[in-house]
Amino acid sequence: MDTNTLLILAGGVVLIALAAVIIPYINASRRFAGYTELRGDARAIEHFLKGETFRDMDDLVITGNTEGYRTTIRFSQDENTPAVSLRMDVPATFDLVIVPKDSPVTEGGQAVRTGNDQFDAKWVVRTTQPTQARIFVAGNTAMAQIRKLCCSSKTYVNLERGALEISELTIPEGSPSRHLIDHMESMAIVGKQLALMPGAGQVKVERVSAPRPTNKVLGVVIAIVAVCTGIVALANYEHSKGMDASVGAGGSPVGIPSDEALYIPNLQGWRLAARPDFDPALVDWMKQSNAQPAGRLEGDFSGGGAGNDHAYLLVNATGAHRLVVMTGKDVKFDQPFGVVQLVAKVPKSSIRDIKINTGSPATGNADGILLVMNKDDLHSGLVLSFNGSSPVTAVPENYKSTSLE
Repeated sequence: MDTNTLLILAGGVVLIALAAVIIPYINASRRFAGYTELRGDARAIEHFLKGETFRDMDDLVITGNTEGYRTTIRFSQDENTPAVSLRMDVPATFDLVIVPKDSPVTEGGQAVRTGNDQFDAKWVVRTTQPTQARIFVAGNTAMAQIRKLCCSSKTYVNLERGALEISELTIPEGSPSRHLIDHMESMAIVGKQLALMPGAGQVKVERVSAPRPTNKVLGVVIAIVAVCTGIVALANYEHSKGMDASVGAGGSPVGIPSDEALYIPNLQGWRLAARPDFDPALVDWMKQSNAQPAGRLEGDFSGGGAGNDHAYLLVNATGAHRLVVMTGKDVKFDQPFGVVQLVAKVPKSSIRDIKINTGSPATGNADGILLVMNKDDLHSGLVLSFNGSSPVTAVPENYKSTSLE
C-alpha cells in the first residue's frame, strides 16, 4: 500500500474507534439523565441480576434474574409513585399486604397477626385469604426475611398471585445498591418458601430473557468488522492494481513474450516473479556469484545444446509460486510451489559438482534450476534438471555451495 492509502486507512480506524467509544458514552448519558448519582449503583445491580438497564419514559429500570426469579427494579422521580419499586415473579397463590402501623392504607382485606409481638406492634398485615397467610407467616424462615424487607416506616410490601413487590418511598441512604441487593436476596428466599405452599406448582414463573448485547459491545463488533472489511478491500484493490500493472502487450504478463505466453496454460491470474519477490539476503548472495535475479531464466534446460530454453517463476494473488520450463513451444515442466524465495540457473558445467543430500544426481548434460524455499534453512534448496524429457530433482547439502557461474 502507498502512503496515502495507509493514512486514509489509519484515519478510518481512528474515526471508527472514536465512534465505538463516544456513541456508547452518549447513550449512557441519556440513559442516566436525571439519575447520575445512581449510575454506579445501577451498574452494580445490573451486574448482580446479569440483566440490562433502560429507560421507561422518565423512570430508570433494571431487569434480570435473582436465583431464577424474574426481577425488575424501577427508580422513579414522580411525586405520586415510590422512589424505588422492586418486583419479583414468585409462585405466590394468595395476597398479602404489609404496611407501617401509622400508614393511612386500610385496603387489603382482613388484618391478621403474625404471632411476633414486636413485629405486630409496628406493622399491619392484611389479606383476603387469612388461612394461607397465617400458615405462611408462621414459618420461621419466611418471617425472618419479611422482617428484613420491612426495614423502615417508608417501606411497603405487597404479595399477590405470581409476584412480590417492595416499595420504598425514598431512595435508601448510604449504598442503595447494597441495600436493594439485600432485599432481592431476601425476596428470593421468600419465593422459595412460597414454592412450598399448596398449589404453588400451578403458578407459572418465567425467567427474564438474556439481555441483548449492549451498544458498546455492538459498536466494538461493528468497528472491528468495518476495519477488517476496509483492510481486505484496500488490499484487494492494491493487488488488482499491481496485477494490472504486470500485464504487458497482448495481455501477457510483463517479462514473458506474447509468443511464449500463448503456449503456457492457465496463465490468467499469474504474473512473472521480479526482484522484489525475492529475499534481499538471497539477492545479495546471488550477486556475489555474478548472477542477476530474475523470474525468467534462459539456458539449455533440455540438453539439446541450443541454449534457447526458458524457465518462468510465476506468482499469483495468494502468494503461491509456479515454475514453468519451456523448450520452444513445448512445456516440459509445470508445477506449483508454496513459497520460493529465489530462483536461479545452475550451469551444466557445475551442476555435477553439487553435493547432494537427497534425490538424484544430475547428468550434467543440461543446465539446472535452483529453487530456494527458506534462506535460513541450508537444506531448503531444490535443483531441477532434465534427463531427456524426464525431470530430475535433488536437494543439496548446502544450497549456498551451488555455483551459479
